[in-house]
Amino acid sequence: MQFVDPKNDFAFKKIFCNKTKKEILISFLNSIIPDNSADKKIINYEILNINPLFISATTINNNKILILYKYILNNHNFSIDTNIERIGNILKSNNLEWSYFSLYLNIYVNTATKAIFNSSDSYYNIFFTSDKDTGHLDLKYFDCIIELPKFKKELNQLETILDKWIYFIKNVTNLEIIPKEYESLKEFKEAFTIATQYNWNKNELEVYDYMKIKAWDDMNTLSNRA
Repeated sequence: MQFVDPKNDFAFKKIFCNKTKKEILISFLNSIIPDNSADKKIINYEILNINPLFISATTINNNKILILYKYILNNHNFSIDTNIERIGNILKSNNLEWSYFSLYLNIYVNTATKAIFNSSDSYYNIFFTSDKDTGHLDLKYFDCIIELPKFKKELNQLETILDKWIYFIKNVTNLEIIPKEYESLKEFKEAFTIATQYNWNKNELEVYDYMKIKAWDDMNTLSNRA
């Protein structure tokens, strides 16, 4: 079998934003949330905006989490997305208010060849928002940065669901079959099935190739600006 690359924007959204296979994205998001206690465990979601990808997730206690998902194409040009006006417009177009959400999460996946934070070997980093004057920590807003260049684990070293998702995103194109480490997990079997290139039609593969070329062009443009 040949698998598509989830680091490709079109492929990621086809795999993780599949309305009939919601367990895939729910599993991925629950593996990322730092305090996955009962009130933060996601059980459902709605896509508010596809580009950039904004998700309204619902927890088991009916709390709402606003989630932004983005790739880091070039670590020299990385910055936290703080475009409040754009986010406000997306909420407004969906008839929502900021107060509707109990948590705000930005997820960034570093697909660049070099790490962003050289002072740490951690591939999974959480940053909370604090007031620059008082130092008060606001636990409602946090950023998660997953650094693929730092993730070195092999299949037999995968310990958590997050490990398995990161390995899938980074390495699935190098696999030829579904590894035994994933066979008992329904959401992963579904993800592998969707990622199987044989199951894609001609139009989907053309969009996939276009997004691959676009990502290369964007990376080259950013590198020239660095």
